Amino acid sequence: MRDIERARKVLEEWRRTTRSRAPLDDRLAGTIADLVAREREACARVADVLKQPSIADAIRARAAGGGPRRTESGAERLVRTFFRLHPNAYYCAQCLAGELKATLRETQNATDTLTRSPDFEYVHFWCSGCARSQAVIRWIKAEAASTASREPAAGARARDPRRDGFLL
Repeated sequence: MRDIERARKVLEEWRRTTRSRAPLDDRLAGTIADLVAREREACARVADVLKQPSIADAIRARAAGGGPRRTESGAERLVRTFFRLHPNAYYCAQCLAGELKATLRETQNATDTLTRSPDFEYVHFWCSGCARSQAVIRWIKAEAASTASREPAAGARARDPRRDGFLL
């Protein structure tokens, strides 16, 4: 009964704001009341589902993780693996596609996606494949790994070549 009264108020407000001359119909008020009741039931069902511990935990985990993880495409995995095997290499999209035996479009999409990550970047340099100066992709982690391997560890004593019997 309360829903029908609320529906009549909604209809009266609608008539007033739209300056409608449509008569107030009890069937229309009943339909609105039914819709309100259905919506209330649906909201109650959703609330019941959200109260389940497994679903609540999944929602919290997704909110804490910043959303679903994007899966890496096959071409992206190929590019990443290729640059791990060829550190300090610079490749344009065409030469990289040729090296990977992939289409140019797949390679370009993969390199565009990978350059958004902190591991890769586009630079203007000589391509390792065709030796042309153009936009090439490179793996930044390779530089960090190679410089870290050359530097002595913190606290380690540098070796003196004269002590080992070698002269410079």
